[in-house]
Amino acid sequence: MMWGYGSGATLWWMAGESLIGVLVIVAVVVGVILVMRGGLGNGAGSARRILEERFAGGELDEDEFNRRVAALKTSHR
Repeated sequence: MMWGYGSGATLWWMAGESLIGVLVIVAVVVGVILVMRGGLGNGAGSARRILEERFAGGELDEDEFNRRVAALKTSHR
């Protein structure tokens, strides 16, 4: 009786498990990077939200708010 690897199916299972392991590691690394950078919403949308909060709090007047919003629109194209 032979106690080898049997058919080639075992090789495919090992390759598939290895691929799944690599994908899990990549997903964890990407998740850690996103968390450390502040997530996916760290762009023009959050900058605009900050400007809106500052405008609502009275730190910016309407002209300054509009100027900065326009600058955000032109810088993120």
